[in-house]
Amino acid sequence: MVTAPPQESEAREPSAPAPATPGPAAAEAGDDEPEAVGAVPEQKAAASTPPSAPPAQKPRKATRTTGQLEPTHQAIHASFADSRTNSRDWTSHGANLIPEVWDALRSRIANDRRSSGNAELAAGHYMDVVYRQAPMDAQELVVLYKKLSDQRLGYLGSGKKSTFRLGPEAKAHASEIKALLDEADYARKGLYVVSALVILHLQTLEVEGPLRKPELPPLF
Repeated sequence: MVTAPPQESEAREPSAPAPATPGPAAAEAGDDEPEAVGAVPEQKAAASTPPSAPPAQKPRKATRTTGQLEPTHQAIHASFADSRTNSRDWTSHGANLIPEVWDALRSRIANDRRSSGNAELAAGHYMDVVYRQAPMDAQELVVLYKKLSDQRLGYLGSGKKSTFRLGPEAKAHASEIKALLDEADYARKGLYVVSALVILHLQTLEVEGPLRKPELPPLF
């Protein structure tokens, strides 16, 4: 509607409003699609992309819903919360991983610290989720090793050990994985099995996008 300047409003008779015609800017604004939640600049996504190993199953496709965290993101936040609430239950654990996998995991943690605003995220929180979500089946674990070995053309290299803290469930799963591999006569392949599990975990996180800050409930 065209509105007359205030000083002339009494001198003129009101005129019929002209039909509203959207300008070019409005038309363009209506055609824009909202930016996808969790979109990552190409250079950042590349920095956090882990070595690609064929997992036992494809990472699930994330359903991006505004205000709702993805399943693996929720698991990481839950792991962090448990490490604080029940810190006495968390104990040290050492694991061997392919060096490239450690690098990819640390890169992902650095990116998630920035996107979530939580500078205290650590490898233990991610490894806690990896172990808790790992299949407790010797055959599936052996398949993970074989697929990683095939993908790397048999050149798996030596491992690099690191120590972190795990919750009780993850600690129990880590021990069970070792026992299952021993029984299957793959005792010396634990390094590659755990590396494959971490790769699968990182691939799933890549699908889910940057880790977002959880919406905290009100205190009262």
